[in-house]
Amino acid sequence: LRWGLRRYLERRAASAPLTIVFDDIHWAEPALLDLIEDLAEWARAPLFLLCMARPDLREMRAGWGGGLMNASAIRLEPLTPAESARLIRELLAIDALPDELRAQVIDRSEGNPLYVEEFLRMLIDGGHVAKRDGRFVATASLERLVVPETLQGLVAARLDSLPVAVKRALQRGAVVGKVFWPEAIAAQGPAGERIEDLLVDAARRDLASELDERGLGGGRAWTFKHILIRDVAYDAIPKAERSRAHDAFGRWLEHAAAERVDEYAEIVGYHAEQAFLLAQELGEPDLQDLGVRAHRALVASGMKARQRGDVRASRTFFQRALTVADGTELAPLDRLGTRGLLAIAKAKLDVSDEVVNEIAALIPELRTHPPTVVLVDLLQLRSLQISDNDVVAAAALDREAVDVARQIGDPETIAWAMTRSQWLPWVTGDLETQRRVLAEAFAYIEASGAQGALGEVLGWLRGNAWQRGAFGEMEEYGRRHQEWAMANGSALQRAVAARGLAQATLMRGDLDAALAQARHAAELATDAGVREWIGISEWGVAWALDAAGHLAGAQAALEASTRTLEGVALQGFRAESRTQLARLLVARGDLAGARAQAELARAEVGPSDIFTIATTAWAFAVIAAADGRAEEAERSYREARERIGSTGYRTEAMQIQRDHARFLIETGRATEAWPLLEQVRAFYDTPQTGFERERTVELLERCAAAKRQP
Repeated sequence: LRWGLRRYLERRAASAPLTIVFDDIHWAEPALLDLIEDLAEWARAPLFLLCMARPDLREMRAGWGGGLMNASAIRLEPLTPAESARLIRELLAIDALPDELRAQVIDRSEGNPLYVEEFLRMLIDGGHVAKRDGRFVATASLERLVVPETLQGLVAARLDSLPVAVKRALQRGAVVGKVFWPEAIAAQGPAGERIEDLLVDAARRDLASELDERGLGGGRAWTFKHILIRDVAYDAIPKAERSRAHDAFGRWLEHAAAERVDEYAEIVGYHAEQAFLLAQELGEPDLQDLGVRAHRALVASGMKARQRGDVRASRTFFQRALTVADGTELAPLDRLGTRGLLAIAKAKLDVSDEVVNEIAALIPELRTHPPTVVLVDLLQLRSLQISDNDVVAAAALDREAVDVARQIGDPETIAWAMTRSQWLPWVTGDLETQRRVLAEAFAYIEASGAQGALGEVLGWLRGNAWQRGAFGEMEEYGRRHQEWAMANGSALQRAVAARGLAQATLMRGDLDAALAQARHAAELATDAGVREWIGISEWGVAWALDAAGHLAGAQAALEASTRTLEGVALQGFRAESRTQLARLLVARGDLAGARAQAELARAEVGPSDIFTIATTAWAFAVIAAADGRAEEAERSYREARERIGSTGYRTEAMQIQRDHARFLIETGRATEAWPLLEQVRAFYDTPQTGFERERTVELLERCAAAKRQP
């Protein structure tokens, strides 16, 4: 989304400067704030972004706009008493306006010009001033006027002075939102008069205005002149009436949307939820029906968000659904399922010990009920969490998940269960078994037509081919994954596909393009909000920067990755980040920092994670070599090669072997290094790996020169 919007706006601004105004961003979701910051930092076009917000924004984003060379924050200070007096003279040029009243307005406005404007409207609406010969003149009632102390009180006083039918119409409009439609007002109950006439009356009083667009019911859309008017009108509705209004509008919206109901599902869910929560607060008798409806709508919205890859939104919906479930007599399985969905979403965003324990506790409870998709997902999430430490138990959970999926009989669930079973052979280095599992999942997807897991399968087939050294297959699977992700994938799938593309581009030697693709992958992963992939995507950025000689940038990327991958459930990925960071710190001359990272990696890596066990030994070898401890370095290099050699990670084995050969050359053992480098060159002698071949040839040339020396 970030990249796509940025490119669209850059093209729009290509012919002339473009101004984009974001109003009231203190109410924005975090994803929108991230998007705005991304535009400000990375857009390469004459774009002017104007963002207006209340000071509340600082509570969510204390550093908003900070650190950007092309951004600044302007604080609009309240009007001074002299400025407020001038505004009153301009807006309230009223004969015989008492000085005491002017002073009250200045004092109570606290420098807010909206207070002054609303005060004028209250004078006009209440008949306290009259227009004569083009000028306002005070009436006798002005002397008895009581000035409300707050802006909200001032707006409330204006609303209270309205005819009952007009006020009721605005209150029902407030239930809908800042923008509303006559049909939506009618859905909440009889209005007593023609609704359009009531809204025209409100427009004459400068409380609402008609928009040049059609509403969902077919009539014109209307909007409140200011969001504060909407808020005050809404707050004045008694809670019992408010609950009934939310329920009535939500049901009308569900019906009026017809075949477009999916587009409005989240709004329907919100109104069902508000109807329930208000009724719950009042102890209304029909709570059960409202609760079931709200729970169903919120879970459906959460599932929609999950399917489109918006993990943050899914977590919010499932949390809200669970809150409703806690106050409703749901079937035990419905409540367990909601807890499970919430735990899955939390695990993707911020894995804590509490979430890990919740998943472990939910599985035995769900086993006592009929099989569900939630149980399948939890079983395999638990398998992933323990795979570094208990291969046997993890394998049993994967088998159970596939069995449960087959009992359910849903092709999509079966395809996902088969696909996720590839993780265990991957983490243990059994790449042939992983390839077989993925091939079986791919065949099932083609036969069943269940396409949801196809991107995952293609992405892992690409990764499998990469480590096996089947680089032609790697590029072909990567191309297919990229095409699928662009057409069908979530932000996460697009991130994974972009990371694969960056990796392939780097191996070919186009360093600038690889860096741009890696950064794009990291942006997409951030959009998706999945911490695991945010951290992993930073590896690709670091590799591209390292290859181009930008070691400081590569270090920053790996340090960011390590921070992102905090938490027990992600410590295997974090350990791998540390091994890469340790080797980079050696290149930058920071042996103490490198040793600290390597020690942490050794403490964090699980006993089944052969890959990171090997790369940890490699890090210690590099540190020992830089520290002049050649014998220790040799032992560590041999340990790393022996560990990785027992697996199918051939590409990683060649990387370690090439670095070992470099060490041998530097310690006067070029003859031993030569056959190692010849093997690496033969491995990378493909059209897809020109950059790696060139790096190996450079070492071979150094090796040949060293051999010629006496």
